[in-house]
Amino acid sequence: MTPTDFLMSIHISAGALALVTFPVALLTAKGGAAHRRAGRMFVLAMGAVCFTAIPVSLIHLSAARTAGAALFSKGALFVTLLSGAAVWKGVRVLRFKGSGANRHPLDLGLPALIFMAGCWALIQGAAARNLILLFFGALAVQRGIVDLRYWLNPEKPRMHWFFEHLGAMMGATTAAITAFLFFGARSLGAAAPGLVEFLLPTLVLVPVSAFWARSYRRKFGLIGQTDRSTKSPGSEPLDVSSPPSVPGSASSCGISGPKRSRLSRRRASPGATWTCIPTRAGTSSRKWRCTACA
Repeated sequence: MTPTDFLMSIHISAGALALVTFPVALLTAKGGAAHRRAGRMFVLAMGAVCFTAIPVSLIHLSAARTAGAALFSKGALFVTLLSGAAVWKGVRVLRFKGSGANRHPLDLGLPALIFMAGCWALIQGAAARNLILLFFGALAVQRGIVDLRYWLNPEKPRMHWFFEHLGAMMGATTAAITAFLFFGARSLGAAAPGLVEFLLPTLVLVPVSAFWARSYRRKFGLIGQTDRSTKSPGSEPLDVSSPPSVPGSASSCGISGPKRSRLSRRRASPGATWTCIPTRAGTSSRKWRCTACA
């Protein structure tokens, strides 16, 4: 077995595991044990898919003898970048549930790289009159701009992390299915799908993702709301007259999921008190925080 064959065996196995675990994470209760276990397996599987696809694509690119073979390997790297960046964002948004801009080099660097890769795909697609490259190039450019704006936005909407996590993981799955249909079929010697089959995962799963996100917005009571999770410093008058209407409740602290259940007993205790603290140092903006949540 050659090194390429070994990497491909890991790649195919990890891809199959990712396609199996994603529906479990999507359909189980969000934040529950089954969702977290399936989500971790999906992320690890997608990580293995990306880290094996990169060297295999580079090996094929170095051995390419025709322009078509070279473009095929570059396209594989392009799809790997899209899926890997989507998984990375899906994980990172869970670490930045609060407000404020995030300027981590990797979080900003990956969208910038996606934007440049999209520009490359548009140029290549225009030169070769390739509708597939034009479609995914435009998608990558749009995705890079949207992700950069999201990370740099200091005033994110309520529950922003939930919907960004859902959209990123749906995007990673779309890229994985597309790669399986096209690159997997070519690698196994089968006939490559046509234009419609190649675009079908995106044309089907993007509306599904939008429908899923809207259903959760309705469930969370966010339909038609324009309020933000945070507001600019000094935009609100200082009001420390009273704590939230139901002190000690999970809803007034804005905490849900596993953290809510872990803190429920402490919040219900008579010793739980509320403290008025600055939302940002050096400003007059304030918020209430339960000491049991600190």
